[in-house]
Amino acid sequence: MTDRKFRVAEIFGPTIQGEGRNVGMPCHFIRFGGCDFRCEWCDTPHAVLPDLVSQLPKMDAYQIYYEMRKLNRPYNDVRWVVITGGNPGLLNLDFLCSLLHEHRYKIMVETQGTTYRPWYTEVDDLCFSPKPPSAGNISDLDLLDRILTRLMEDSVWKARELEGESFPLPYLKVPIFSEEDLDYAEMVHARFSDLEFFLSIGNVDPTLPTVGRPYPSSHPADHYAGMGSTRDVVLDSFRSWVEAVLTSRPSLQDARIFPQQHTLLWGNERGH
Repeated sequence: MTDRKFRVAEIFGPTIQGEGRNVGMPCHFIRFGGCDFRCEWCDTPHAVLPDLVSQLPKMDAYQIYYEMRKLNRPYNDVRWVVITGGNPGLLNLDFLCSLLHEHRYKIMVETQGTTYRPWYTEVDDLCFSPKPPSAGNISDLDLLDRILTRLMEDSVWKARELEGESFPLPYLKVPIFSEEDLDYAEMVHARFSDLEFFLSIGNVDPTLPTVGRPYPSSHPADHYAGMGSTRDVVLDSFRSWVEAVLTSRPSLQDARIFPQQHTLLWGNERGH
């Protein structure tokens, strides 16, 4: 339906994909409002908390597309679009995906893995990101298993496969904030061992609004006195978790570990 409207939290770019399989890829972001999770450390409360989501503008697929097109410049025509949230898996985005493909864009999607959508079979890159214990709401892996099975059995997916279309399998990405999260990541990786697996090192910034703390009250200087720059904090955390995996987690030796690359460039500023 072309007249369906969605709550849109932000449309921004050009930037780079900071996580997962396409880390470093120039892209635009379309972030939708609405989520079925309440991860304590989620840094997009404006796309998750109902009182904030209700204030977001409603846009149809054409409005979203033309707003994104304004971001491109003649000398920088970025062709990848990241669809994220919130949880875009809650929405029927089939027409938007068709519209983007019609105009020669490629689509990356990141979702929690709590729903199956037929339009998943049409995108160019698909990430399921199950949430670990530190989130405060652990993903249901049985549900994720059923969704992945249904995806692989979808007739559209099988048709693309039979036609020899180059289309990578979905991949998994688990955010890491604690040792418990690493335990959870090992369990996820063991269960879905045939899929590419990524560890995304969490970025803790007490000055940043999160779902668990949507209205930080203290001044940034109170938090960061003596802590160094955001870049230093991110890199120190990255080093610690890499060393933890290398020294004590043999089952994760074939996982790929990344910090949030965009935070190394722009810190935690929105719009990047």
